[in-house]
Amino acid sequence: MTFTEAACGIEGTVPDNSFEEIAGEDPVVATGLIVNRVWEALETPGVLEHHGPTIIGEMTVDDFLGAMWIDPMTHSWDLADSVDVDHGISDDQANALYAEALGSIEAFRRPGGYADALQGSNDPVSRLMAFLGRTSVRS
Repeated sequence: MTFTEAACGIEGTVPDNSFEEIAGEDPVVATGLIVNRVWEALETPGVLEHHGPTIIGEMTVDDFLGAMWIDPMTHSWDLADSVDVDHGISDDQANALYAEALGSIEAFRRPGGYADALQGSNDPVSRLMAFLGRTSVRS
Protein backbone atom coordinates (compact mmCIF):
# COMPACT_ATOMS: atom_id res chain seq x y z
CA MET A 1 0.00 0.00 0.00
CA THR A 2 1.40 3.40 -0.96
CA PHE A 3 1.36 6.48 1.27
CA THR A 4 -1.38 7.95 -0.90
CA GLU A 5 -3.54 4.86 -0.51
CA ALA A 6 -2.92 4.62 3.24
CA ALA A 7 -3.46 8.31 3.84
CA CYS A 8 -6.63 8.47 1.79
CA GLY A 9 -7.95 5.08 2.88
CA ILE A 10 -8.42 4.06 -0.74
CA GLU A 11 -6.23 0.99 -1.30
CA GLY A 12 -5.83 -0.05 -4.89
CA THR A 13 -6.61 3.27 -6.52
CA VAL A 14 -3.02 4.20 -7.32
CA PRO A 15 -1.92 2.39 -10.52
CA ASP A 16 1.17 0.17 -10.31
CA ASN A 17 2.01 0.86 -13.96
CA SER A 18 4.87 3.05 -15.10
CA PHE A 19 4.02 6.61 -16.10
CA GLU A 20 4.68 5.70 -19.74
CA GLU A 21 2.06 2.94 -19.55
CA ILE A 22 -0.42 5.21 -17.78
CA ALA A 23 0.26 8.15 -20.13
CA GLY A 24 -0.40 6.14 -23.26
CA GLU A 25 -0.71 8.12 -26.47
CA ASP A 26 -1.54 11.45 -24.81
CA PRO A 27 0.51 12.26 -21.68
CA VAL A 28 -1.20 15.65 -21.29
CA VAL A 29 -4.64 14.07 -21.03
CA ALA A 30 -3.33 11.29 -18.77
CA THR A 31 -1.68 13.80 -16.44
CA GLY A 32 -4.91 15.78 -16.28
CA LEU A 33 -6.83 12.63 -15.36
CA ILE A 34 -4.33 11.76 -12.63
CA VAL A 35 -4.47 15.29 -11.21
CA ASN A 36 -8.27 15.11 -11.20
CA ARG A 37 -8.15 11.77 -9.33
CA VAL A 38 -5.87 13.30 -6.71
CA TRP A 39 -8.20 16.31 -6.27
CA GLU A 40 -11.20 13.98 -5.95
CA ALA A 41 -9.40 11.93 -3.30
CA LEU A 42 -8.33 15.03 -1.37
CA GLU A 43 -11.87 16.42 -1.42
CA THR A 44 -13.23 13.28 0.25
CA PRO A 45 -14.35 14.19 3.78
CA GLY A 46 -11.75 13.21 6.39
CA VAL A 47 -8.92 12.47 3.97
CA LEU A 48 -6.79 15.44 5.03
CA GLU A 49 -6.91 14.23 8.65
CA HIS A 50 -5.59 10.71 7.88
CA HIS A 51 -2.12 9.91 9.26
CA GLY A 52 0.60 8.12 7.35
CA PRO A 53 4.37 7.65 7.20
CA THR A 54 6.32 10.10 5.04
CA ILE A 55 10.00 10.77 4.40
CA ILE A 56 9.79 13.51 7.03
CA GLY A 57 7.96 11.48 9.67
CA GLU A 58 4.38 10.44 10.36
CA MET A 59 1.86 13.20 9.85
CA THR A 60 -1.54 14.02 8.45
CA VAL A 61 -2.09 14.33 4.72
CA ASP A 62 -2.85 18.02 5.30
CA ASP A 63 0.48 18.62 7.08
CA PHE A 64 2.39 16.66 4.45
CA LEU A 65 0.85 18.64 1.60
CA GLY A 66 1.61 21.84 3.48
CA ALA A 67 5.26 20.87 3.77
CA MET A 68 5.50 19.76 0.15
CA TRP A 69 4.69 23.15 -1.38
CA ILE A 70 8.45 23.69 -1.35
CA ASP A 71 8.86 21.20 -4.18
CA PRO A 72 6.59 22.65 -6.89
CA MET A 73 7.79 26.19 -6.15
CA THR A 74 11.41 25.08 -6.45
CA HIS A 75 10.84 23.19 -9.68
CA SER A 76 8.88 26.12 -11.11
CA TRP A 77 11.94 28.27 -10.49
CA ASP A 78 14.19 25.58 -12.05
CA LEU A 79 12.09 25.46 -15.21
CA ALA A 80 11.73 29.22 -15.51
CA ASP A 81 15.47 29.67 -14.99
CA SER A 82 16.32 27.06 -17.61
CA VAL A 83 14.27 28.80 -20.32
CA ASP A 84 14.98 32.34 -19.11
CA VAL A 85 11.42 33.40 -18.27
CA ASP A 86 10.02 35.08 -15.18
CA HIS A 87 9.49 32.56 -12.38
CA GLY A 88 6.49 34.44 -10.96
CA ILE A 89 7.55 33.87 -7.34
CA SER A 90 6.79 36.98 -5.31
CA ASP A 91 9.02 38.23 -2.52
CA ASP A 92 6.24 37.39 -0.03
CA GLN A 93 6.00 33.82 -1.34
CA ALA A 94 9.78 33.43 -1.25
CA ASN A 95 9.95 34.75 2.32
CA ALA A 96 7.16 32.42 3.46
CA LEU A 97 8.77 29.45 1.76
CA TYR A 98 12.16 30.32 3.23
CA ALA A 99 10.67 30.44 6.74
CA GLU A 100 9.07 27.03 6.21
CA ALA A 101 12.19 25.55 4.61
CA LEU A 102 14.31 26.56 7.61
CA GLY A 103 12.47 24.01 9.72
CA SER A 104 12.02 21.17 7.27
CA ILE A 105 14.50 21.12 4.41
CA GLU A 106 17.27 19.16 6.13
CA ALA A 107 15.25 15.93 5.75
CA PHE A 108 15.43 16.45 1.97
CA ARG A 109 19.15 17.26 1.61
CA ARG A 110 20.55 14.22 -0.18
CA PRO A 111 21.29 12.98 -3.70
CA GLY A 112 18.09 13.29 -5.70
CA GLY A 113 16.82 15.88 -3.23
CA TYR A 114 18.10 19.29 -2.23
CA ALA A 115 21.80 20.14 -2.25
CA ASP A 116 23.63 21.90 0.56
CA ALA A 117 22.85 25.57 1.06
CA LEU A 118 24.88 28.01 -1.01
CA GLN A 119 25.85 31.62 -0.46
CA GLY A 120 22.99 33.83 -1.64
CA SER A 121 22.00 37.45 -1.89
CA ASN A 122 19.52 39.51 0.11
CA ASP A 123 16.93 39.30 -2.68
CA PRO A 124 14.22 36.98 -1.23
CA VAL A 125 13.99 34.63 -4.23
CA SER A 126 17.77 34.40 -4.68
CA ARG A 127 18.23 33.82 -0.95
CA LEU A 128 15.62 31.05 -1.00
CA MET A 129 17.07 29.28 -4.02
CA ALA A 130 20.59 29.47 -2.60
CA PHE A 131 19.31 28.01 0.68
CA LEU A 132 17.74 25.17 -1.33
CA GLY A 133 21.08 24.55 -3.06
CA ARG A 134 20.02 25.97 -6.41
CA THR A 135 22.15 27.98 -8.83
CA SER A 136 21.03 29.55 -12.06
CA VAL A 137 22.05 27.72 -15.21
CA ARG A 138 22.84 31.14 -16.64
CA SER A 139 25.32 32.21 -13.95
